[in-house]
Amino acid sequence: MLYKANLPLQFWAEACSVAVYLYNHGPTVAIEDQTPFECLFGTKPDVSNLTVFGNVSYVHVPGHQAVEST
Repeated sequence: MLYKANLPLQFWAEACSVAVYLYNHGPTVAIEDQTPFECLFGTKPDVSNLTVFGNVSYVHVPGHQAVEST
């Protein structure tokens, strides 16, 4: 993921966190027709917040200038 996003190795912890998040919110053969998230919480996960790893995103804080984040 780091290589594809052209990110330095210092972001390895964030890449691991994203990988675990995706694994827990995706289907698995160990649990038929459910995700690990569904087994734990009883509801389907909200995946509307997923974006491409390493993309530029902005946070709006009223009264402050936009801050670029990756």
